[in-house]
Amino acid sequence: MVSVIIPVYNRIDPLRRAIESVLAQNYKDIEILVIDDCSDKPILSLIESFNSSLIKHFRFDKKTNANVARNKGIKESEGDYIAFLDSDDTWGKAHLENSLQFIDKHKLDGVYSGINKQSDISTVYIPRNINKDELFINYLLDGGLCSTCTIVVKKECVVDNLFDEFLERHQDWDFSIRFYNKYNFKLMNECNVNVYWSQIYKRQVNLSASKLFINKYCNEISNKNYHKYHRNMYHSAKKVCASDNVISYYENNSFCFKKDLTKVDYMSIYNPKTLNAKIFYSLKYLLIKYL
Repeated sequence: MVSVIIPVYNRIDPLRRAIESVLAQNYKDIEILVIDDCSDKPILSLIESFNSSLIKHFRFDKKTNANVARNKGIKESEGDYIAFLDSDDTWGKAHLENSLQFIDKHKLDGVYSGINKQSDISTVYIPRNINKDELFINYLLDGGLCSTCTIVVKKECVVDNLFDEFLERHQDWDFSIRFYNKYNFKLMNECNVNVYWSQIYKRQVNLSASKLFINKYCNEISNKNYHKYHRNMYHSAKKVCASDNVISYYENNSFCFKKDLTKVDYMSIYNPKTLNAKIFYSLKYLLIKYL
C-alpha cells in the first residue's frame, strides 16, 4: 500500500483537485492522509464530501509548518511506501504506478521525477541526471530538480529520514539530500506531476531560513554553486522588493569567492543592459577580481 501525505493550510478548491487526482490513480492500493495545519477553512467538510474510507484527516490545534505536517503523516501512515503531494498540486493517473514499477525494476529505495509547471503556459521540466561523484546539494544548485510532490519512497527508509522541522525554506532539498546520501534514490526521466505556480504570486524571501539551510550544507557546496545560489537569491530579493539589508546580504555573498568569479559570473549578478552599464561593471569586475 502507498500512503499519500497531503499537508494543507486553508486551501479548499486546490485540495479538492489534489485529492481527486490521487483517487484517479491507476494504482489503487492507497490511503490518503490529509494533515490540516490548523486551517480556518472547513477542510474536514471537504474531505467528508468525498465519502471515501481511503481518506484520513488529522488536524493540528495550532499552526506549525509543512515539515511538521509531513512528519505527522509519515508517523500515522500504514503503507509500505510514502508519496508526497502538496495541496495545490496534482498527479497524472500513472504517477504512482510508474514510480513503483521503476523502484521495483531498479531495486531502489525511492524515486523522484520531473514536473509539469502550470501557469500561463504549461512547461515540462525533466531534471538532468546527476554526474558521477557529484554531491546532491551541488546537483540541486546547478540545474538539478527534486520536487517533493514527485517523491515516492519506502516507508522503512523514510521513518529514519524525517523532514527537518526547523527549516522554513528548501525543505524538499534538505530531505532529498539526506535521503540520497543514505539510500538508493534515483531519477525517473518522465513527468506525471502538475505543479501550479501563478506568475502573480511572489514568494517572500526569508533570509534567516536561507542562512539556516546554507549553513547546514556550507562544507559541501562548491564555490561556484555558493555564488550561484546567492546570485539567484539576490535577484529574487530584488524582484519582491525585499529590504535593503536582505538584498545587500545576497549581493555581498555572491562575491564571497571573488577569485573564482569569471566575468560572466560577475555580470550575471547585475545583468547590465546599456553599453555604459556594461563598461562600468566590466571595470568594477577588474577591481574586485584583482585588487
